Parts: sequence; structure tokens; C-alpha cells
Amino acid sequence: MNELLEKLLAHLKLEIGACRELLSETKKEKEAIVASDIESINAVCLRKQILVERINSLNSERLEMKPALTEHFGIDQDEFSLTNLSGLVKEPYSSRIKADCQRIKELVEKVNETNRTNTVLLENSLELVRGALDLLNHLSFGGGMYGPAGKVLNEDRQGRFVSENC
Repeated sequence: MNELLEKLLAHLKLEIGACRELLSETKKEKEAIVASDIESINAVCLRKQILVERINSLNSERLEMKPALTEHFGIDQDEFSLTNLSGLVKEPYSSRIKADCQRIKELVEKVNETNRTNTVLLENSLELVRGALDLLNHLSFGGGMYGPAGKVLNEDRQGRFVSENC
């Protein structure tokens, strides 16, 4: 059983490492958003996607250990959790499982918090762009403007400075 618990702890360490990398990438994404660096934003998003897939894969591998653990400790599979398991195993495994679970939870919360911040930054940037386009679309000046058919309109100011397709 110790071998299975060691394997579980090794998987938890890998998940912690992947979550740390994901947190780092979300922070890099924030910096790229603030700098309006589209290329960096795209690169970070790709790395984040790869990390999320890796975390999901690690989680699936860990869940493959569930039947052996539930059978050995007599836990119903529907009620199985790492918290429950930590209460059933001896030290040092109990405290190590609890600590690793807590660390993963903290990292996930930080990733979610940074993602929420990034979402607000992107939404604010989008509103600024919309506002600038709206301002440009409603500016008027003396002289003609190009209308929808490409004709110069001198009297009827219904033309646009910026195409609606932008």
C-alpha cells in the first residue's frame, strides 16, 4: 500500500508543479494584456491550454488509482476524496496528502483570481476600443464625407470615418 500512496503523492507533486506553471502563465498573460502585446497574449494562451491539458491528464491518471485505494481502505467510491483518504492513512502520508491538497487548492484559487483580473482588463480594453470607434463614427467636420456608395455627401452627414466591419 505504501507504494500506491507514494505514487499518489508523486502525482500530486506533478499536479502542484503544473498548477504553479499555470499561475506563472496567467501572471505573464496579465503583463501582456497591460502592455497590449497581442503576440505575447496569444503565446501565453497557447501555453496555458497545454498546461490545462497536462493538469487534466494528471488528474485522470490519479483517478485511475481510486479503485485500488477505495478497495484497500473500504471506502465507497462515491464518497472517496483525498481528504477522506488522509484521515485513514498513517503518518507521514496523512499530513503529506493534506498539505498537497491544500497547496493545489490555493494554487487553483490564485489562478482563478488572476484569470478574473485578466478578464476585467480585457473587458476594459474592449470598452476603450469601442468608445474610440464610437467617437470616430460620430465625429463631424466641415466638408463632404464618403457615404455607403462611395459618393461624397455634402449635406447629409450619414457617412462614417471607420467601417462598421472593423
